[in-house]
Amino acid sequence: MSLGQASAPSGAHRPVRVGLVAWSSLFLIVVAPFVWAGQPYRDVLGLRPGMPERDVHGRMEKLGKPAGGESEEGEGRRETWLLRDRRFASITFEFDSEMALDWATAFVRPRGKGRGVRYTDIGDIGRAQRYGNYIYTWVLPVVRTGRQIGVTARGSDSIWISSVSIHRYLRDSVNVLPGGVDKAAK
Repeated sequence: MSLGQASAPSGAHRPVRVGLVAWSSLFLIVVAPFVWAGQPYRDVLGLRPGMPERDVHGRMEKLGKPAGGESEEGEGRRETWLLRDRRFASITFEFDSEMALDWATAFVRPRGKGRGVRYTDIGDIGRAQRYGNYIYTWVLPVVRTGRQIGVTARGSDSIWISSVSIHRYLRDSVNVLPGGVDKAAK
């Protein structure tokens, strides 16, 4: 039997129309992985810079529990949550002075205790900016917010990451880590 035909009870073949839904599904299954291959993460565990505090907490309550005390640093507030995720053990994030998410960093579980995360799981490293041996940053296109978002993956080898961050991308200062710490000052 070929695609688009079904056998009639009499044994004769007659064409059957394949609906738009079937063709759309086939397109998504076959073509979409090639179109999206190499596209970097657009969020980290559903978090994006600029999200309101209540939305961040609503998302995090589904994924884990607070690790403990909150840190008041500068204008924002930093929190750490322990996760029930097979890939990530914890996440730390900070809110800006308007209580919107400024940045978030998820820390990968050690391989063997969870499923590891590869740089290529984050995005095509050929499209990333490379800083140091195993630090890659993808700059996402500007969307509704008018601000560029950066996704940074760090690791200790060329295949596996140890953390992934999402942050507002600072075009003039590529040496600034999430939280405003200058790498050159370290």
